[in-house]
Amino acid sequence: METMTAAVGGLSRTDLESLREVAHDRRRYELIDGVIVVTPSPSRRHQRVARGVQAQLSNLSEQLIGLFAPLDVDLASDTTVQPDLLVVDRTEFDDEARPVRPLLVVEILSPSTSRIDQLLKRERYERASVPSYWIIDPAGPSVTVCELRDGQYVEAATATGNETIDVQLPARLTLRPAGWLD
Repeated sequence: METMTAAVGGLSRTDLESLREVAHDRRRYELIDGVIVVTPSPSRRHQRVARGVQAQLSNLSEQLIGLFAPLDVDLASDTTVQPDLLVVDRTEFDDEARPVRPLLVVEILSPSTSRIDQLLKRERYERASVPSYWIIDPAGPSVTVCELRDGQYVEAATATGNETIDVQLPARLTLRPAGWLD
């Protein structure tokens, strides 16, 4: 993982956008606590899992919409991330068509992002009061479902391979990780 360190006072969303304009590459650029984090593009297996999860989230309801990266989510003035997938209420977008408050964020682990997804982003999503956070390991494949309770994430359920779990957030769904690779 490559990381740019921030100047005193931290970098801003404007700095992030400026870097993206000159970079023109296939890497993901995110801003976490004023530090720009650069990661490589995802693997083929990562993309297969993302496609499978996206298919499951594509028709939740008329009110909910499933979206996938790259799409910026501003969690704070110094934190702009691009979850692999997210679910938002169709009415919850700002003037720049960015989601205001996701109901669900999904991160699919990669060797270069695993620690960031499981530690940094998890804490930032929790701080931003995102109700549900799924961490998917494409190697299993497996999913860990975290739900916000009293301001903190608790691991509500896990499933690996052909195991199934039922979730209620953002909608009633049955998750079977192996199905995302079909």
